[in-house]
Amino acid sequence: MAEKTSPLLSIIVPSYNNADLLENLLLSLKAQTFQNFELIIIDGESSDKTLTVIEEYGDMIHYSVSEKDRGIFDAMNKGINVANGEWLYFMGCDDSFYTNDTLETIFNQEISSCDIIYGRIFNDKKGCIEGTAIRNKIDLLNSQFWHQSMFYRATVFKQVGKYNLRYKIAADTAFNIETFCMYKFRWLYTEKAVSIFSGTGISSTVIDKNYHKDQWNLYLKWFKGTKSKLVYEALQYNVYNEILIGNLFKASYKLIMVMYHSKKFSPYLKHFLYWIKYRFTQTAD
Repeated sequence: MAEKTSPLLSIIVPSYNNADLLENLLLSLKAQTFQNFELIIIDGESSDKTLTVIEEYGDMIHYSVSEKDRGIFDAMNKGINVANGEWLYFMGCDDSFYTNDTLETIFNQEISSCDIIYGRIFNDKKGCIEGTAIRNKIDLLNSQFWHQSMFYRATVFKQVGKYNLRYKIAADTAFNIETFCMYKFRWLYTEKAVSIFSGTGISSTVIDKNYHKDQWNLYLKWFKGTKSKLVYEALQYNVYNEILIGNLFKASYKLIMVMYHSKKFSPYLKHFLYWIKYRFTQTAD
């Protein structure tokens, strides 16, 4: 009997009460010119027609489970646990690849010398492609990784660990920054737009309070060795989040720290007053 070969890529899809979106996703995956992947669906015990969709498309689903979980990142961690692929990719039910040959383009290039592949996304809300090469910590302070454009070797999670369930919304952000700043992985950037990003998810409108609480200290750890002026300039957004959740004393203290280290006073004070006004009137211009 021939030895079964592991799929090159594991695509992990967390789902919960998104039957129609899930079906659209499955159809888009079926259209990919590259099919050397296993599909894993981790459902949070949906009450809609999700299980019916999973059954109807069972011929293309390699593993599925429907049970209560602790949120999207718990589902993603479960997917990591059962994945057989050399590479892992995570898709939301509202995601889709940018073109039908996206995976073929990604995996037909030389990837043997890298651990993480990342590219660009098409921001459907803005109607444009976003993303850029991130070469160092300074680049990362001024940009971001788009999780929808990232492919990870399975060994990355064995070394770093899985997503931190303390962060309900920003666990992917925390994972990607820590992985870039604290580990010696080999990163490969591609100019290709990998996926379509709706721009309407919960992360675009809701603050991850636990991540926000930790962000200040995390940045000082992750970006240690980077010019402090640049780190504190990036942390100005943490100040504004403190205002939005009502921690005005902390916001004031952090504003002073940002102004001191950045040597910029007037613009940050102006922004601070803007967000104070917005917090209390919701009518700031």
